[in-house]
Amino acid sequence: MKLRNLFRPYIFIGVGSIVFILATGVYFNWPHEHAQAISQLAPEFVRISGYINTPNGQPVTLAQQHGSVTLLHFFRIGCQECQADMPFINKMFSKYGPYGLKMIGVHSAEFDYEQKQGNVETFVNQYAIKFPVVLDQTQATFKMYNDMAWPKDVIVDRNGYIAYNHIGAGSEYDREMAIRTAMAQNATNSPTTQR
Repeated sequence: MKLRNLFRPYIFIGVGSIVFILATGVYFNWPHEHAQAISQLAPEFVRISGYINTPNGQPVTLAQQHGSVTLLHFFRIGCQECQADMPFINKMFSKYGPYGLKMIGVHSAEFDYEQKQGNVETFVNQYAIKFPVVLDQTQATFKMYNDMAWPKDVIVDRNGYIAYNHIGAGSEYDREMAIRTAMAQNATNSPTTQR
């Protein structure tokens, strides 16, 4: 009887440790591997303070993309993961742009130096970004998409609904397959129909 009572605290500690390890593992890995399909209308950009890579700095809106699959890439110039992810994003634009994929970068500043358009333009030039970038310097659009971290990819389908929502760089294969899947729906000229 006394021997069983002696081991009882160790059993509770062991079980508690396992639960703690599993819970923290899920918490710390979740943002980077969290991807889901969502069927809600994609919110329009709000309080945009500037535009880069648009003709004469003209506004670009989500409504203008209706009828096309559009990838929204939320990023910050000071985010190291965003910097490391940008070559992949550029590759996806080069690869799928000819098939009609639209891409818009949404720069959501966190720090003062990120709010200066010149600093964002330098980043855009440094990383050879060819798609339009909207400046969400107050994070108003960022918050409408319930963002928690950068980078984040949101795929908007041809009807303006969110088809895919991914936080963090994560799996390049999974993100590319999400692009291909969205482009294949209701399309005759998509990467999946070309041989």
